[in-house]
Amino acid sequence: MVHKRNTHNSDSEIIIDKLADIDASKESWNIPVQVVMIWKQTYKNNPNMVNSLDMILMDQENTSNNKKNLINAFQALLEEGAVRKITNFGTAKNEGDYMLVAHKHKINFYKTTRIRVSTPFVDRIDPFNFVNFIGQVVSNEPMRVIKKNARETRLMSIVAQDLIGRKMQVSLWDGFALKLNSHISEHQNENAPVIILLRMANLNICGGQPQVGNCLFGSRLHINDDMHHISEFKKAYSSINTTQVNTKTVVAKPEDYYLPFQIKNIDDIPDYNEEIGLSIIATIIGFDLQEGWVGVVIRVQDETGSASLVLFDRHVKDLIHRGNHWLIEKISKDQRRQKIPDEFNTMLNRKFVFKVQISKFNLENNYHAYTVHKMTDDELVVGAVFKHSSAYEEHSIHYDGTPINKSIKENSVSVRGDSTNLGALSK
Repeated sequence: MVHKRNTHNSDSEIIIDKLADIDASKESWNIPVQVVMIWKQTYKNNPNMVNSLDMILMDQENTSNNKKNLINAFQALLEEGAVRKITNFGTAKNEGDYMLVAHKHKINFYKTTRIRVSTPFVDRIDPFNFVNFIGQVVSNEPMRVIKKNARETRLMSIVAQDLIGRKMQVSLWDGFALKLNSHISEHQNENAPVIILLRMANLNICGGQPQVGNCLFGSRLHINDDMHHISEFKKAYSSINTTQVNTKTVVAKPEDYYLPFQIKNIDDIPDYNEEIGLSIIATIIGFDLQEGWVGVVIRVQDETGSASLVLFDRHVKDLIHRGNHWLIEKISKDQRRQKIPDEFNTMLNRKFVFKVQISKFNLENNYHAYTVHKMTDDELVVGAVFKHSSAYEEHSIHYDGTPINKSIKENSVSVRGDSTNLGALSK
């Protein structure tokens, strides 16, 4: 909680509250928040009549609910991405079968509620900090029209696939079904993969099998959009396809995947101002919960510093020896409380070689969580890659100044004039 002097009255203080502290214990709160998502709720029996204006606010996480008769008063002041200072509101229990955020309370606006423009946050807020689903559409059924109680509902059932070939049933309703159906119709003659990102996905377990779909309100569907998560998925997908083709004709050592890339320390990463792939050797020391479940963000460290890396679920599966079904069930059970499962602790304090990508998104958005394309903790591979690193050159030196595991003869260098003959150093 931060205390700030009121410039109009030096005897009083304005208290800035945190969303995490909001509860029913007091009457007055003062919160600076960013509107992450905003949508209108309608009545089920009358979809043309708006019941409420709902939104998700963040300095950490919370959800706000406007009363129907106050929508006209506040709607013009609230838009996605805007930062506002909100005072004089009520709090109520945040309950329900499907919880968009883990906060125990939600905000209700009163007639006396005040909304003012506030200074944008310095820290970056990730709008993907909730349950999301990403995958490639591999099959789809024709869109159906379902009639019930004199009302028509559209449904499009598809199967989407992740980067290691696991498939999941996805049900898209109404506007989401129309959007995907239109996209497929318009691009049916193209060979490019269709990648969908469903934000605020509704998770269900049906017959023991995980399924996802859009919520009635609040979900967002992105199809092949020019955005970070989809771009990284496409790159990884392309890399996998290339690898599968090459494995038929090329037999290589495991370390050969990492050696074509520059082998760098963590403190070298900020020096790059162009898209590039790097190999780094680092130890997993923790997890960052701010990214949600589109990718698991790990914190890694080497002798020079620490960094955040993004793992796709195929990496997580191999590391914790759990399937995608288990992970989906775990997320659903935890009701999106962004709790790291205990099984993830098996990743801690393990040293890996990572092939990471500095992407256009990283550079243009000053975003410092880098996507992992491949990783291994195989000691032979880590050791082989380490021998090509600058750290190996710095550490593998005898007290007499000669490299370890090399004879004096091998380390002899003949100098002729201004030239140096390095041929004697070759293995």
